Amino acid sequence: MVGFSVTMVPVPGGDRPSSSEPFVQLSAARWARLWTLIARYDQPPPEGPTFQEAQDLLLAILYRALTGVDWDALPSWAPPANRVQAAFLRWRCLGLLDRLAADLLIQLDAGEQRSR
Repeated sequence: MVGFSVTMVPVPGGDRPSSSEPFVQLSAARWARLWTLIARYDQPPPEGPTFQEAQDLLLAILYRALTGVDWDALPSWAPPANRVQAAFLRWRCLGLLDRLAADLLIQLDAGEQRSR
């Protein structure tokens, strides 16, 4: 199982991400890679999520992982908590969360190598 932890560091001035919009920004190319994984391992529409729904679900799952909020305390931009939780459980069972985490780790590692 791939895993990682994130330490939240206070932003200068005490600014925090707005709960009215997602706080993670990924490039179109990164979303295309993540969507390829989601489409491969999850059910295709109409049963599974569309591209935009998958983005919203993954952002909500990341938000919860980084902040530790309860499912019912997700921000207003997130899909309904029951849908986010259902996607989380389904993706975990399918091994998709591990694959998505590994892909995101590759991106983080690449950024670290460029800054050296």
